[in-house]
Parts: sequence; structure tokens; C-alpha cells
Amino acid sequence: RRSFGLLEIGDITQSFTVDGKITNEIRIGVFGTTQPATRGGQNNATANDAGGGVALKVDANFSVMGGKTNGRTLALTFNSARLTELKISDLVETLVAPALLPRGGINHQILLALREFDVMVNLGDAVAIGRDGDSNRKKGGGAPVGSYHITYLDHDTLIGRANGAGGTFIFAREARESH
Repeated sequence: RRSFGLLEIGDITQSFTVDGKITNEIRIGVFGTTQPATRGGQNNATANDAGGGVALKVDANFSVMGGKTNGRTLALTFNSARLTELKISDLVETLVAPALLPRGGINHQILLALREFDVMVNLGDAVAIGRDGDSNRKKGGGAPVGSYHITYLDHDTLIGRANGAGGTFIFAREARESH
């Protein structure tokens, strides 16, 4: 985690699925008002725990350029961005609904609104970078953002380089739990 004054940037993850979906997630905390910015399921948390802070999630699609057998470049299209899974601090919860005083309907409504906090922005009309945006929008897609060149180091590690926007990323496959 890294702090920038009152803001804390916590866990950053990116997950790919076999059906061409990507979810980017950044956990963000605000000093004194949210729980620490971590992903759920950590530190002996339950699987239903969404984590702390608030989640910034960007959903995208990808397609393999150059064919599935030798394609090492992915075309990316961002679909939506969401702020969700807000976890307020114990202090904020105490201020909104003190435990020793009777809780009224307004207290419950405020707590419920904070727990259900979810703001989504559709990126389908965003400015295209790197590809012809009109042809992608005709298919009902989001905002094309360029391409992503990948190099596999081994079965569990790859390096991704974003063409156009820039950036180099190292990915490690997350260990799966056996049930």
C-alpha cells in the first residue's frame, strides 16, 4: 500500500478470463473514513469479504490479434468503470449510528446507502485510442484503447507492454485453492 496524504492506494489486480474479459481493480482508501485499502479474502477474511476502502473497477474485453495460436498481442476495449464495495471505517459507522444510542430509520438508511454504494460510468462513448472506434462501436463494444503485447516467461509469469498508452506490467498467476 502507498499513501498520498489522505488517500491510500492499496491492492491492484488484473484478471483475465478465457472468454475475453478483463477486470482491473484498484483498492483506494481515504484516511479516517474507510477501512484499509485491501482486497477481500486476505488476512483470514471470509470469501464473502469484499475488502476495505472502495474498489475502482474497470471492465474491458480483449481479443487476440494474429490468431489464437501465435497471437501475442491483445486488442483492448474498455467497457465501464465503477466505484463500488465501499467499506466505511468503524469511526464513521459510530458517528452515523452510535451503538449506545437508539438507532432510528435515518441511521439505517444512511448505513445501507453506504454499504450499497455503486457508481458506474459507461466508457462506450469514450475517445478511441489506437484503433478505429467507429467499427468497434457498431458491434456494441466499448472504447478501444490500443493493444497489449505479451511475452510469456513461464507457465505462471508473463510481461505485458501497453502499446499506445505505454506501460510495462509483470503478471503472476494467482495460486488456486483446492476445494
